[in-house]
Amino acid sequence: MRATTPRRRTAEPPRDVAGPARPRALGLARRRALGRALALGAVGIGGGVLSGCFGDPAPDPATAGLEVVLDGCALNRPDVAPGTHRFDLIGPGDLVVTDGGGAVALDIASGGAGELVSTSQTYTFTCTVGTEQTSATLQSVPES
Repeated sequence: MRATTPRRRTAEPPRDVAGPARPRALGLARRRALGRALALGAVGIGGGVLSGCFGDPAPDPATAGLEVVLDGCALNRPDVAPGTHRFDLIGPGDLVVTDGGGAVALDIASGGAGELVSTSQTYTFTCTVGTEQTSATLQSVPES
């Protein structure tokens, strides 16, 4: 008796069976689709990361908001341009803002928020928390 090797089955189905005529071509199409999806995903993620690097644009110096942390009298910016500036007080305490001539520009008790209309000069912020007084300065300088 002669030994025969078993026949290998081919990947192609018989022609009378419904289905794709070339399964390998279908695999190639799937690989291409996967490649496109990965490329688009990489572009989307890269674009999102890159746009996150730029962040929000800087506020207009003439209307930039101010935050004053009363405990320690810390300001969120050292200078602004002349204009109307809304500011928020953070923490319990009182705030008195005086202009360069010593006149009181603003007096807010017990926290809250307010607006300072600044001109080109230096303002002194005096914060009182309990019995402790601290101060900070804010320069209002024209935009260059």
